[in-house]
Amino acid sequence: MSGTEFVKGIQVSGDGARLVVRWRRLARSVNGLGDWAREGGLFLVGLALFGFPAAGLLQGGLSALGWGDLVSVPFLLIGGLALYRALTIFFNTDAIEVTRERLKVRSFPLPPWDMETPTLPLQEVARVECKVKIISSKRMNRRGVTQNYDVCAVMRDGKTRVVIGGSTRSEPAHYVAQEIEKFIKTRW
Repeated sequence: MSGTEFVKGIQVSGDGARLVVRWRRLARSVNGLGDWAREGGLFLVGLALFGFPAAGLLQGGLSALGWGDLVSVPFLLIGGLALYRALTIFFNTDAIEVTRERLKVRSFPLPPWDMETPTLPLQEVARVECKVKIISSKRMNRRGVTQNYDVCAVMRDGKTRVVIGGSTRSEPAHYVAQEIEKFIKTRW
């Protein structure tokens, strides 16, 4: 399998019988200094909310837990979730594998927290395309619109399944959708 990287953060390789697209989650989710600050801040908040209570519990000994230590449980849970989310953004790669039989998505090295990893029978997939998802926010008297781009499989029955979602830029999502669609068209 030869691998090519025409778009930063996306590696496409194929040997004729299968296509593998590897898309770094960091390249998909972080676009600009504001996103870096948000993800870095989330990591630091998660580390603080998880780290300080965990260190206190470990220092006091787990066998000496009392009712007062239950106060730290929500902080551990919230901090652990924020820390895990940030770690999946920084380290995970999503791989889309397309063969004659199926279109399969998996995420590694950490299990994904925010997406299902679908396996779709290829004979049920009519086409693969990029769709825009518009998210509106009304925070603190400011109105804003965020556009995310999803790579979607349109099934033969008309339903749409998200293959990989949440790209902050349109070009990589369109590129991945085109590569999968081109492979499907040449296989049939």
